[in-house]
Amino acid sequence: MSINFSNLPELPADDLTYAVDIFDGFDRFTEPTSISAPHGFGQAPSGHQAPLEPVEGSVPEVSTSAGRATTSDHRQHLNKLAQKRFRERQRVRSCTLEAQLDQTSAQLRDLQDVQTRLKTRNILLEKLVELNKQAGPLSGPSVLPDNATVTDLYKSRGFKAVPDPLLAMTRNVSALNLTVRHDVAQLIPVQDVGKLSLREFAKIYTAYTHQMAACLADDSGDDSPAMHRLQQLTDECWTLIVIIGLTHVSGVKDLQDCNMGEGVACPDAKQPEFYCAIMATMQHSDPQIQDLLYLRQLFYGKLGQLARERTALLSNMTCYKIDESHISDKVAQLTQWSEQLRENAAEEHQSYKQFSSAFYRGIHTSKQLAVAQVCGFPWLPAVNKMLEAEAVRRGEPPMRILLEDTTLDDLENAANWADVATYLTTITFQGLNLHVPLIQR
Repeated sequence: MSINFSNLPELPADDLTYAVDIFDGFDRFTEPTSISAPHGFGQAPSGHQAPLEPVEGSVPEVSTSAGRATTSDHRQHLNKLAQKRFRERQRVRSCTLEAQLDQTSAQLRDLQDVQTRLKTRNILLEKLVELNKQAGPLSGPSVLPDNATVTDLYKSRGFKAVPDPLLAMTRNVSALNLTVRHDVAQLIPVQDVGKLSLREFAKIYTAYTHQMAACLADDSGDDSPAMHRLQQLTDECWTLIVIIGLTHVSGVKDLQDCNMGEGVACPDAKQPEFYCAIMATMQHSDPQIQDLLYLRQLFYGKLGQLARERTALLSNMTCYKIDESHISDKVAQLTQWSEQLRENAAEEHQSYKQFSSAFYRGIHTSKQLAVAQVCGFPWLPAVNKMLEAEAVRRGEPPMRILLEDTTLDDLENAANWADVATYLTTITFQGLNLHVPLIQR
């Protein structure tokens, strides 16, 4: 179908003035606004920058990079706060756990102390029952009209002085006063103590141990009559042991190998656990342990010094050649060395006595000695083995290392041991129930 435009009527020319302009008013849509438009659309002509004015109620434009920075700072701030709160909770929890640990440790120590005391008391009661079965009449040696004193005994053994502090106070006493038989005094002359047979001494020792166990079982306080009686019994018994160690042919060794319940000598086959158990029942304080280990160090330092001196003297005597020339001078030299060897042996013996006195009389109390005697019955515990067992348990150097230690020269070892001799002079009868510190703190 085709359309024919030739038949359309022609309009007058002036009628075009009334035609509608289709672009009339379109310019208002090309005016710049706050809303960005595609490039080249609705923008001012080149070379003319029209001012941008915000439309009322519109949101200000925000930079993307600035927004990211603000968010990151805020997140870091929150992380720091969270970390701070976490550390604070950890600190509070740590303090709480430490307080609980201290409290639990204190409770554990208290329970261990109670357990040790109960265990010791149980041993004491068992020993008391055993001793009650063995209790019998006590008979001692008769009093002889001899006036030998403690000083005479020590001099006969090569001592220049009385090392035991208590015997030094009674050095002019010629007889021991024993009250073990129902508190009735029994005088035993000093020279007769060495004549006691093992069976006789074992009977006396058993009687003392029996009464000590009864006093310990009383447990009515440190200032009770039972404790005063315990101190008296301990003093008498250990004075008797010290004098027997001086007067008996083989010293205290036979006593330590003797079964006091039967009065029969047996080889010392006791294991270290035996001595560890005795030391545990004595319930040492920390200062006492420190003094014991220090005494051990000084004692073996002294023995090492004497051993080196003795080795040097024997080496000189062995290598010394005697010929016919100046024979009198050479004999005099050998005599001098022999006398030095004798003095060396006497000094070693005296060192043992001083060591035992410091161990029994100074560092330990009368009650601790009584506990050791009762718990060790029927054996008399050896002081050096008790101390060695404690040293091993605490990881101290072995005896051989201390004997061979040359960190200190012999003069320093001798001076240190002289301090122990001075220490013994500070021990008194009144202080026997107390620990006399060896280390000045």
